[in-house]
Order: sequence, then C-alpha cells, then structure tokens
Amino acid sequence: LLTTTNLLRKLHLTLKKCLIESPNLGTMYVTGTMPVGALVVLATVACVLAEQNDGGGSHMRQTSNHEHDVDRLHHTLVYFSDEATSIRNKPQGYAVGVNAAVDLIIPGCAFMKAAGLTAPKTAVLHDSIDDLSDLEESYAHAFSTGTGSERIVSDADVFKKLVNAANSLENKNFFTGGNAALIGQHLLETAGDNPRDVMLIAEVGPVLRGLLHPQMQVPSAGAVEEDEVHLILEFGKDDTWGDFTAPRANRFIITHDRTNAEMQPLDIFPEALVEFESETAVVFSGVHMLEAEPPAFRLKKLHQAKAWLDNVPPTLPTHLELASLADHTFVTNIADILMQSVDSIGLNEQELALVALNIADDSNPSPHTEMLSSTSFEAPEVAVVADVVHWLFQTLGTATSRLNRIHFHTLAFHILGNVKGAWSSPAGAVAWGALTCSQRACRASDVAMNASLVGHAEHRMPETFSLGTASDDDGITMTRRFNPDNAVITWERDGIEYALAPVLVCTPPEKTVGLGDSISAAGLEAHEFLLRN
Repeated sequence: LLTTTNLLRKLHLTLKKCLIESPNLGTMYVTGTMPVGALVVLATVACVLAEQNDGGGSHMRQTSNHEHDVDRLHHTLVYFSDEATSIRNKPQGYAVGVNAAVDLIIPGCAFMKAAGLTAPKTAVLHDSIDDLSDLEESYAHAFSTGTGSERIVSDADVFKKLVNAANSLENKNFFTGGNAALIGQHLLETAGDNPRDVMLIAEVGPVLRGLLHPQMQVPSAGAVEEDEVHLILEFGKDDTWGDFTAPRANRFIITHDRTNAEMQPLDIFPEALVEFESETAVVFSGVHMLEAEPPAFRLKKLHQAKAWLDNVPPTLPTHLELASLADHTFVTNIADILMQSVDSIGLNEQELALVALNIADDSNPSPHTEMLSSTSFEAPEVAVVADVVHWLFQTLGTATSRLNRIHFHTLAFHILGNVKGAWSSPAGAVAWGALTCSQRACRASDVAMNASLVGHAEHRMPETFSLGTASDDDGITMTRRFNPDNAVITWERDGIEYALAPVLVCTPPEKTVGLGDSISAAGLEAHEFLLRN
C-alpha cells in the first residue's frame, strides 16, 4: 500500500511537470479528454522513471544539488504541506508561555571587538558566564563548532556593559525574542484570514509590545514597564575570529534575565487562561532559563509547572519546547518531572542527546551512546536520530504518561513521530515545518514560492540512509535512497507513526535565531490533535 501510494504521489508530480512542459497534454489530462490508453502509457512510464529515480541499480553516485533538484524537492515539500492545509485553516487557539524578551541581534565578532574582547587560545563552553574570559571561551566554542548555544551572564553590571557595547554598533536589529513570544508570533503571522487566537502569557514591556503582532493577546497581569533584553551574537559560515573558523552559520545567545530565569510569569498562567476565552492548545517553553538558579528553586518551579500541566484537560494538547541546556542534573529533572505531563515535545540534536544520555541507565541504555557523546552528532545521521527518538517514546511514553508526540529538527532534516491515532498523519506537518524553516532562514516572502530558494539553498541529505537499526518488517524497507521527487518518507514502528522531511538549507542563511521555535509552531498548526474528540 505504501509503495502504491508513493508511486501515485510521484505520478502526480510527473503529471504536474507535463502540465508545465506540454500545455496540450496537460490540458487533456486536467479536462479528462485524454484517451485512456495514453493516460495508462504515461502512468506506466512515470512509475518506471520514478522507480529508476529511486535508485535502481547498485551504482553509487553523489547526490546532486543542481537547481533542478532544489526545485523538485521544493515541489515535493509543497505537495505534502498542502495535505495539511485544511488543518491549518481551522479555527485554532493557543496559550503560549512563559518566556518573552527583546532580542538585540548583532554580528558576533564585531560585538566582541566593541566590548574589548579577543579570541582566546582555547574554546570551552562554560555552564554560565561568570566573567569576560568565560564569554570569550564560550563564544569561541559556539563559533568554532558552528553550534547554537545560550548562556546566562551571572553579573548584572557586566551584562549591562555588554548591552551598551551592542547598542554602540551600527549594524543591529531589534526583534521579538523568547521562545514563547516567537512561537506566538509565528502562529499569528501564518494565520492569514483564518480565525486564530493566541495569548502570550509572559511579561511584556513597551518595546516588545511594539514588536508583537497587533492581534497578540497579553493578559493584564503581564504588562510591565521595562523590557528584558537578550543579546544574539550571529556569525556566518567561514567567518574567522582569531585562529577560529566557523564551519557553519549560527548564533550564541547571552542573557541576564531575572523575569524569565525565575519563570515569574508561571504564577499568572492559571489566571490568564481564565481570561483567555478560546478552546486552547497550551505551548510551554522557557524552562531552560531556570538553569542558573539554585537546584531547590529549580525543582520548586518544575513541580509548580507540572501541577498546572496535570490540570489541563486531556482533550487539550500540551507541548513542551526545549532549548539549549548544559546542566545534566537539570536535564534529568526536566525529563522526570515535565516530559510525561505533556502530549508533545520539540527538540534539536543537542537537546535530544542530553535528554537521552541523562535518562538512560544500566537497565535501559540509550541506543548509540557513543555517537550521542561525540562531536559528530552535531550533524546526526537519520538512523541514529530515528532510533533515539523511538527509544524516548518507549522510555517516557509509559501507560501513565501523557507523551504521544515528538518533533525533532536538525539542519539537514526533521523527524516527527506520534502515537498512532493520537494525531493526524505527521507527513504534512513535518513537511510544513521544513518549508517554514527554509522560508525563515532565507527570508523568502512566500513559503509556497521557490524563487528565493533556487540558487540560494541546498539539501544536505546523504545518497542513501537508514530509518533505524531495526530489521525490516511489515514490508517497510529501512534503507532508503534519497530522491527529491519522493523525499518525504513515512513509516510505522511499534505503533508510532513517523515522517521525515529533508530541509532546503539556505546558503548562507539570512536569519538563524528562532528557527527552532518556528519549526515547532509550524508543526503544531499543521498537525491535528485527534484526542480532542
């Protein structure tokens, strides 16, 4: 059945090309005036060509990234995204909390110079920024590895001086910041004419209020007089700083944010939901901001969040968005206390590795432990991610757990899995998330238009890849060959439905901050929660 479905999708794409390349033939097909015999021949040829494109034969060749391939992959992602259009068009309500701030985005190397900082001899990612040398070494680590990281500056006076240095730069931009605010922004920006209510349950100052979507609702208790500021230090691929060279574009974030570090808006969450008169999906983020707080305080806030989440009716979906973390004990606390109290979690390769390594034990070891601990996991293989995500479902998705959905994203691909029957098909949602990522990174004006992608984007998928180390069963082939015409892949394993979508990676990206938040928001708005009924 899956083989037949995939061939029909390929046939559909082939016929679309015919419509463009041969107007007479396309008109005959669309109007139904094409002779049946001609349609059968065309269908047969299309299916044979599709099978050949799937990699018939044993000759291994390098995956091409020609503009034609980018165009084909883009059309495939659009095709699958269109399957979720009816879901995106339905009335939707979201309560999103709890972290929001003003992001001051600046070129990282220029900022370091303005702040009087120089490249160190060693690159070390410190758990927190306690002095300026910690900042130099931590930025050097993010810069030299191309990884996105976020760290808290412990001294308020030091951070104030760093903000002044950032404001002294001519090349600076103010944007909406904080995971919750960014997710809320995306949900409203993509609503179009469709009815959609979003409440941002966070503390919002005057600058942030001016940056937010005009239809964003903020509870009365969330309005404050002063904004929290986060510094976003961006760097590009092949940028140099001292002896370091950036292997890819990314960003390093520094904050000194007491409001969000103490998760103060959590106190107004129940009251705000009463004020919000919409049937609501709850999106919860900002937990990582607690990391620098004393362990006892962190546990208190996590249990407060759990108690509130446990009171959300099971007919309303809840989603936990993770972010950059370093403290292994805190990661374990989040997994033990929160992850089984939500329906869905969103995370990237760094967060996946940390969660898996810290909740594993001798009786239940994580698969691919050595790979998760190595620097090569910064560009993870599909098989490794698929196995670890499946292991998370088996470990956290117990009979007493609420967890039924995991949305993973990395630079080259996204994987979305859900318990069968809990959500609609993951294919359209994961494709929409991948398209959204490319649109945001390339600053394309329309996600359905590929003019901004062709010539400025490429895929990073290997020629062949595996969907995991499990043996082939039920006719599902675990080893696949990349084909831009059939790039969105679905499979099922132990009652979990999975979908994979490659990403058209913008080269170079116009924007890196907030991409993970937009990906998760896109996946949620295109994925229907069936347990609501």
